[in-house]
Amino acid sequence: PPSIAVLPFADMSDTGDQAYFSDGLSEEIMNVLAKVDGLKVASRTSAFSFKDSGRSVPEIASVLGVAHVLDGSVRKSGDRLRITAQLVRAEDGFYLWSETYDRTLDDVFAIQDDVAKRILEAMKLFVGDGTSQLAVQRGDVTAFDLVLQAREASSSYSVAGLERAAILYHQAIDVDPEYAPAYIGLAHVLMLNSDGPGGSGTRMAEEALKEAWPILERGRELAPDDPRGWLALALYYQFDGEFDAAEAGYQQAAEIQPNIGLNNYALLLLGMGRLREGIEVLENELELDPTDGAVRGNLLGLYIQTGQMDEARRVAE
Repeated sequence: PPSIAVLPFADMSDTGDQAYFSDGLSEEIMNVLAKVDGLKVASRTSAFSFKDSGRSVPEIASVLGVAHVLDGSVRKSGDRLRITAQLVRAEDGFYLWSETYDRTLDDVFAIQDDVAKRILEAMKLFVGDGTSQLAVQRGDVTAFDLVLQAREASSSYSVAGLERAAILYHQAIDVDPEYAPAYIGLAHVLMLNSDGPGGSGTRMAEEALKEAWPILERGRELAPDDPRGWLALALYYQFDGEFDAAEAGYQQAAEIQPNIGLNNYALLLLGMGRLREGIEVLENELELDPTDGAVRGNLLGLYIQTGQMDEARRVAE
């Protein structure tokens, strides 16, 4: 099937401190493309593992199992943006499309929309009766910037990082009370910063869930089809011991965006004793996320538990 990896855009800012923004912009474009039926999009973990690797496009595409690669650069200075993006066909290194955008920061959402549409046009992909499904979530650009900073802070899953992320999400909500990603992100880090299953903090999960619920509800009210919102809802139910509801949340997230949440879904199935279903989910995840060691480790353990030693050996090797 048509397939693509979106590599992290290079930070070309004079100060060299805008990587959170260039990474976040790349991820937003990736998330939009991942919603297109029939398009395989490599997951963030695998695509971003090649950041500053110096490896060629054909090498990266071969590892990730994709036919196309999108890369680019971002120069951000004050309220000015210069974004360069290019779509490369992996088999011959031919540029199918490239563009440079010299705009203001206020145009960042329109740029993301345009990049996604141009990619699909270059790949000759049909997207139904319109391109509304490609539209990114718009909001105040300052709130958008704060959300990208918060995601970068929380990526370490450390207590300090999660606490820093919570502060940034609160600031984003203050700037734009209608920006759903800020609410969803805040609810997510509040739950992760607890002693719940998979959490990183010492705060009691029950207390964290109580605080996170109204925030999550508001985020999902503003953006009911946001896959991150469904993932956060699944995490809430998983922490609360409502496994059937958690499973429904993971399934809904994967239906909207197939390249996110599968590893957590597999771990939920493992906890429910449904090992063979967990294996199937992890094999699907591995196709989209071939460089993620956690996915391979979990899959290896499941094959051993179910006595499938030939498969376990394949994964180990």
